[in-house]
Amino acid sequence: MKSLLLKSALLLAPFIALGTPAVVHTLDMIVQAERSTSLRDGVFNAQLEGKWLTLVKPGIEVLVAGDSRAERQIVPAVIETVTGWKAANIGTNACDLITLQNAIVRHPLPASVRVLIVSASIFQANDGAIDAGYMSTACLLNMTPWERIRVYADRLGSPWSALDFQFIEGPPAPIGELRLREGGLLPVEKQLALPLPKTLLDRHPWYRNLSLSGARWRIFREALGRLAERDVRIYLVQSPASPAWRGYTAGTFVDAGEREYSAMLETAVAPYPNVRFLDFYTTIDPQLGNESYYDIQHLNRRGAEAFTRTIVGLVLADLGKRDAGASPKTPRP
Repeated sequence: MKSLLLKSALLLAPFIALGTPAVVHTLDMIVQAERSTSLRDGVFNAQLEGKWLTLVKPGIEVLVAGDSRAERQIVPAVIETVTGWKAANIGTNACDLITLQNAIVRHPLPASVRVLIVSASIFQANDGAIDAGYMSTACLLNMTPWERIRVYADRLGSPWSALDFQFIEGPPAPIGELRLREGGLLPVEKQLALPLPKTLLDRHPWYRNLSLSGARWRIFREALGRLAERDVRIYLVQSPASPAWRGYTAGTFVDAGEREYSAMLETAVAPYPNVRFLDFYTTIDPQLGNESYYDIQHLNRRGAEAFTRTIVGLVLADLGKRDAGASPKTPRP
């Protein structure tokens, strides 16, 4: 028995040695965060910082933000063509609402901005979505100690734990030539490969350990309330999914979760007269077939252009109802 315990200890020792510095470092930084409002209000997203400083200039009227389904699916050129309003896309991969809110505090919106379009995919509210890249540092720092323990309970002690955050803000990331030409958009020209490979749905990082009413949803709602204080029209977007993925997930917890999340967003925006929810999950757009996607949940360029035209139409209709045609900033032909 002693021999078995010794062998087990020797086997686990390298993992404990690797994991301990990460956990100790993270706990130390969390203690600092509890004492520092400025740390909790940090952005920690070099790509977002770079896009903001490069693209968000006086004269911008429509700002597209949020996660990858903004970054790759909402096309500034289409917005400008249809409305005549100058647009920029500052969406970044897995960017959540609290990170965007912190960025807007750090870099106030230009007075010219009238519309903010924000992609808010389901992982932003799911406490189980803690795979690398899906839990922002800003979100983690805005959790209470008890919330952090609950969210990370199944990862503690692993050397590859998502607890290994580095709370250091570096310089803004440089923005490549392609994104500059596209106004911040990251277009994808590929097409979805069919049939879809069989996969375990709970392996998808957006839906793992699906829990939509915990810490992340609280932080999301608080960030939404602070965003809504600004004198701009805000549109929260729940993006569509490919018909192939919808068929694959029909009747599963994934589909039920997406529908629950849409209902949550609808309720969340209700108190704010300047915020609207655009639901493209429960309301299917028939023009977006599988050929419009490059993967199960992201549109290719062709689909993105069609999707953007639909969004612009809804935004213009909403603004027309609000302003009753009296706004001095009417779309230019």
